[in-house]
Amino acid sequence: MSSAAAAASAAAAVVVVSGKRKVGKDFVCERLLSLLGHTAAEIGRLSAPLKKAFADEHGLDYQELLTDGPYKEKYRREMIVWGEERREKDPGFFARLVMASATKSCVGSMCPGIPSPAAAVPAAGCFLRRHFAVLHADHCSLRPLGARTRA
Repeated sequence: MSSAAAAASAAAAVVVVSGKRKVGKDFVCERLLSLLGHTAAEIGRLSAPLKKAFADEHGLDYQELLTDGPYKEKYRREMIVWGEERREKDPGFFARLVMASATKSCVGSMCPGIPSPAAAVPAAGCFLRRHFAVLHADHCSLRPLGARTRA
């Protein structure tokens, strides 16, 4: 069984939340997960397998790349270029890594603002649409629910 077929047996649907850095993607994913329930869904982030593959290939500290600290910033540009090159060769590379670890019937898959949402979203989206039922909340820019303004 291919990794995509194995992932498809675990995940019935994928919700892709994408957007620029610091616009609330994590908030939206966590909120959606709380509504769906932890037994039915999980969040898969493209940034984690991307950073893991980059760290492994370059002999870097994966845990440090997950932080918002100077270590990640030091390698940000190189990681962007590397990720774009990977996606150019294999558009589904990072999405397959996320989906291969899917264990729930519905996976909230967040396309990262790091390193390059413009490249990551279409590449991941094409792969995910081919293998799963996909709802894509594109370019998320939401405030926390309590911060809504009156109309």
